[in-house]
Amino acid sequence: MRRAAVIGCGWLGWPIAKALLEDGWHVIGTTTSAGKLAEMNADGIDPVLYRIGDPGPPPADLVIVNIPPNRTPEYIASLERTVGGLPPTANLMFISTTSVYAARADVFPVERVEPGHPEPIDETTTSRHSPMPVAELIRAEGVFWGARRHRSAILRCGGLTGPGREADRLFAGRPIPDPDKPANLTPLALVIDTIRMILRDSDWETVRNVLVEPRPTRAEAYGSGRA
Repeated sequence: MRRAAVIGCGWLGWPIAKALLEDGWHVIGTTTSAGKLAEMNADGIDPVLYRIGDPGPPPADLVIVNIPPNRTPEYIASLERTVGGLPPTANLMFISTTSVYAARADVFPVERVEPGHPEPIDETTTSRHSPMPVAELIRAEGVFWGARRHRSAILRCGGLTGPGREADRLFAGRPIPDPDKPANLTPLALVIDTIRMILRDSDWETVRNVLVEPRPTRAEAYGSGRA
């Protein structure tokens, strides 16, 4: 049976793991919380205590890394250690963020921001989603893009929406800043559909913007900031 490892089974990673189970994979899911192990096991996920950057990442045919940058010290070095510990046959997916476009006027096309190759402006720019300089986010993508012994794919997601993260709750009771600007939204279901599409079509060595298109305005996406 094909083996998949989802490194980081949180709000996003757990549903991804369950979707892969539905598709016939044996799924290993990592967490840093021992309290989640029994619940993950009950969902059919093979649970493993693992922190990004530690030795001995779970071996698998497919490895999906879903670790936000603001939750991991020495983020890039930790990613490098984990990727370096994987078998050379593993296919890699990295869930990235459209924050890599923070210094640019628009997020399209993906070729405008090459993984692993930030520009001077990226060194001093941050996004509102992460205190990490944009350059570090782009370098993090490069850890996977440069791992040519693997097949890799990078999914650049916007603001994640779904159960418990409904878009119209984000500005509840508050004015929406720049209401006419486009909103970069990524429904949970769209992430799962994109992963399935890459696997189905064997469409590796790709960088994808995983966003609702055409992009709604912030006013359309977030409603009136109602309570």
